[in-house]
Amino acid sequence: MSFQTVLVRGTGLLGTSIGLGLRASGKEVWLSDPSQVAVSIAADIGAKQGVE
Repeated sequence: MSFQTVLVRGTGLLGTSIGLGLRASGKEVWLSDPSQVAVSIAADIGAKQGVE
């Protein structure tokens, strides 16, 4: 099974790292976290395609 879009729930160190890896492999990545600050930091680093 192959996915083109992935939602990463939780944008701490692990979630952001997973998002970066997925983006590097060409996947569309969406981020979700109760903390909008954490989502913004992960997005600034480049771990997202879109933000939920």
